Amino acid sequence: MTKTPKHEAPRTIVIGVAQEEKNDMQVVASNAWEGHKFIPNACIKHTVTHGEQTVFLLEDAQVNSVNISVASNYTYNTEGDAVLQDIADMWNEFGVLTDHAEPSTDDDTMPDIGLNTMPSLGSDNTMPSLGSDNTMPTMNTMPEIGLVGAVEDDEVPNFGAALGIELADHVLADNESEQDSEEKQTKKHLSAVQQAAQARQERYAASQVIKDGMASDISKAMVDGKRHENVGAWNFRTKTYDMVARSVDPLTGVSEYHEVSSEKGDTRIRAVFNPTLATKDMPLGHCLNRAIGPSFVPIEHPDIFNPIIETVRGINTANGCVYVKVPTGEDTFAYELKSGTELITHDAFSFNKGARAMINLDLTGFGNKTRNESAKSLNNFGYVNLSANRISDALVEEEGGHRVGVSIINSHDGKSALQAFMTVLRTYCGNLAARGGVQALLMAGDRTKIRHMEGVVSQFDPEQFAGQLGSALVESRKNLIAMHILRHIPIEANVFDKVMTAFSSHGLVSQPTLTISAGDIDQIPKDKNGNMIVTAAMMTKDAVKVGHGHAYNAMMQGWMNPDVDYVAMDKTEADKAAVGSAFHAAQTLTGTITHNPIFTDGKRILHGQKQGIELMMKKSDKAANLLEDIAMGAVNAYAAHTGEPVDDYHAMGQWLADNPDQFKIPYSAKANGKKVMTAVTDIPAFHDTWNYSIKKVKVAAPTN
Repeated sequence: MTKTPKHEAPRTIVIGVAQEEKNDMQVVASNAWEGHKFIPNACIKHTVTHGEQTVFLLEDAQVNSVNISVASNYTYNTEGDAVLQDIADMWNEFGVLTDHAEPSTDDDTMPDIGLNTMPSLGSDNTMPSLGSDNTMPTMNTMPEIGLVGAVEDDEVPNFGAALGIELADHVLADNESEQDSEEKQTKKHLSAVQQAAQARQERYAASQVIKDGMASDISKAMVDGKRHENVGAWNFRTKTYDMVARSVDPLTGVSEYHEVSSEKGDTRIRAVFNPTLATKDMPLGHCLNRAIGPSFVPIEHPDIFNPIIETVRGINTANGCVYVKVPTGEDTFAYELKSGTELITHDAFSFNKGARAMINLDLTGFGNKTRNESAKSLNNFGYVNLSANRISDALVEEEGGHRVGVSIINSHDGKSALQAFMTVLRTYCGNLAARGGVQALLMAGDRTKIRHMEGVVSQFDPEQFAGQLGSALVESRKNLIAMHILRHIPIEANVFDKVMTAFSSHGLVSQPTLTISAGDIDQIPKDKNGNMIVTAAMMTKDAVKVGHGHAYNAMMQGWMNPDVDYVAMDKTEADKAAVGSAFHAAQTLTGTITHNPIFTDGKRILHGQKQGIELMMKKSDKAANLLEDIAMGAVNAYAAHTGEPVDDYHAMGQWLADNPDQFKIPYSAKANGKKVMTAVTDIPAFHDTWNYSIKKVKVAAPTN
């Protein structure tokens, strides 16, 4: 009997121990995975007790319009136990449970799986069809069901694979070694789940080479999610050249070159180059900005970063650090820490071929000295409805699992001024929150924006910069307190679906695009009026082509499996208690943005759209502001209800659960509409906002 690809399996089993029930899901510990996984009750069709363990017989199901593929999400290992293997085989192949009672925990005898009642083969060697009498289906019609995580049984012959051998698989391509061929064929026959795991491993290994050269965890998060490919050197100086226009005589073909000048004779257009990337085809280097005006003056990366580094070193020296000079070239050197503990660490690098460069300052150590002062000043940021005790407790509890800092971005591409972001890194998963609002950190005098103009760099004030670091830390702590508040806001699965709708309205979670072939419309369910019902389950249908489903699938994976690496809700007891909360939803969002995780639904491998560092920072900025608004809205709503500042998180969370119309999120039904605080009860489910298109079938022209 031939087994089908694993992604088609509608059933699987899980062997483990149920820890507790949370949000209509079972929290299950198993030897098949690390930590815990959450299994929806809707997917659990039967349970069988076996010793101290429970066998969960799982089947695909819809949970709040989301199709859950159990074979793609859960694996198992019978560890050679014959009873468990028999149960697994019968359930996975036929969907059949034992005809007899479940085995008791003190009886080691094998349960009767019903194999002795299996009908004999007919004269044509086919099994009779499965009917009302529970007889087996014919071998011709038996569903071909694979199993993710199962171990192939070498004792059972499988001729299906042998019949599909292609000669081309065994012919070496030009310049291809036998080893290359073997690797290609191995990869070709991997399941989607295995290919996704391999792709994740390859991406990790490539990025780790870059990360190993960085001193700051914040910088390492910046180059995650495939962004390591754009990282380069920052300590170079640009060259600017006047641009000329070429005219070609149509008759003679002779070219003439002319300067592009203004009416006054001044150079009108110039271009900025990175000369360190010069090649034979690009003798001037890589062009960073091809059309700058006469007033544009590049602010060189070293000219802004080196004074910042010197200021940081001065702060660390005052804290007892001792540095020594180490030669790095003929005329260059670097400082290395000889002794002491640095309050501030830093990393700098360029991206986009040097068009932009970033310096990241990790201020965690520096911030530990100013925690009390920051707590007192947070009332200025709107947390007047949160008691001082809760503010202090939040900082103590959250700062242990986070690193805080400042990121500064300089550009040569003429598209932005010098920028500064507050950054918060959750250390357990490497999720990054970035938010603007710390631009004053870089300002000189009464400036409100640093533009690329002559004389700007000379106005940089190191002492003013050092004094502004405390203000930046206050901004980061506002984010930490927001995260702490979100821990205490429970979210049911159907509410999470609505929360994704709100995230989507902010451009943070793209909607899947569904294209249906006109000839396959009959496969799609319809309502009583004949309109197609757009649900998450449509994504699994062969008749539907899905695009832009990466963020949605990654979010759902993070919600259903909170222990996945880019969510990591299993690291502390506080995190485990926060599963199924707004904090959990926040980590699925920030994890998807930061890590751009490779995901598979069992059929497709979704790598996600490649996003640069600055795009990631802009999305993170949006997400941070949104999450802070949600937290503040919850606090203000409960304070208005009680008439006093919030001092009991648990009571606040229970009240919001009992009054979902008071749990509000910034949302607009229009793509670019103004976001207003909207009750989750008034926000549509995510799949209700999806669009679909019908692909017309081309009909070939008749031939004579």
